[in-house]
Amino acid sequence: MTHGTVVEIGVGSGLNLPLYGPEVESVTGFDLSDKMLAIARRRVREKRIDRIDLHHGDAQTLDLPSESADTFMSTFTFCTIHDPLAASREAYRVLRPGGVFVLTEHGRSTRALARRVMRAIEPPITRFSAEHITRDPVPYLTGAGFTITEVQHGGPGGIVFRILAHKQPLRN
Repeated sequence: MTHGTVVEIGVGSGLNLPLYGPEVESVTGFDLSDKMLAIARRRVREKRIDRIDLHHGDAQTLDLPSESADTFMSTFTFCTIHDPLAASREAYRVLRPGGVFVLTEHGRSTRALARRVMRAIEPPITRFSAEHITRDPVPYLTGAGFTITEVQHGGPGGIVFRILAHKQPLRN
């Protein structure tokens, strides 16, 4: 799934970085928090991971050339992005034709009672931590032009999901 040139938004402390296999040529990670980037840089040094380039940056306006990545990664990041449609459009711009967006996120539960509780507690959570616990990224991804090829739900109450979205390849 992840291969070639990877862009990871919300790289945080770099927990994903040691998990990239040999099919990944390079990873460019972005995060808004300098403190989290410092932890990620330390992790990269300690684990002696090469092919990683970390930057302070916003997922809505990445300092990358168009069509420069094969894979775009977001792990529990879309819930806090101010404008997820802008971030989706930016991912689409950065991906090469045929590229894949791999997104893991929490969202609305698959269970009715849990959904009601989540809707009830979301306003104060959003107000104090800017986290949208029921946000569905699928409409943002399709709105940016992606084709959704897979949605899997899991975790407690079905609140964790993984989405694979593809940028269509060029047609001859």
